[in-house]
Amino acid sequence: MSTCLKNENDGGLDTNDRKFVGCFVDIKFMISGLCGGRQHCDVPIARINEKTSCYSYLKYYLEATYLCLKEEYCFSDSFLAKCESNEVVFIKEALFGRPKIGACLNSEKDSDLNMKDSKVVGCYADIRDIISGKCGGKQQCEIFVARIQEKTTCHSYLKHYLEASYVCLKGLE
Repeated sequence: MSTCLKNENDGGLDTNDRKFVGCFVDIKFMISGLCGGRQHCDVPIARINEKTSCYSYLKYYLEATYLCLKEEYCFSDSFLAKCESNEVVFIKEALFGRPKIGACLNSEKDSDLNMKDSKVVGCYADIRDIISGKCGGKQQCEIFVARIQEKTTCHSYLKHYLEASYVCLKGLE
């Protein structure tokens, strides 16, 4: 930051002043409340009314890190990717099979199966390219999991599910 502020005519700004550089307020709980669990979230900085230790005349910015969680789409579900009108779908990950125990593969519900068998749990095919081919670059798309016909390392008689994540990217104008 001090390099950005260094200027021949900087007016004597003190980059060591903690009311000028390094002043912030942690708003992760507020952002989580607004955006938690959503595929898409906009937070206009002008609407954030949290007080900081910064000089009040300074312009503020938001620095954020986020994690896009993968979702499971069971055998009878549909994968639905939907973006805003000026955005397009970008598939980050798509695994088809039985990657792990979760919502679609339950150790209690499937107790008669050997959960240590690598053809029951931990077997899958990476189908990101296939899902990207059907959804990538579109505003929205829907894929019925039961209609996915890709081969996996799982036993073929077991129901497979889709574990996928996507983000919406601003489209080219």
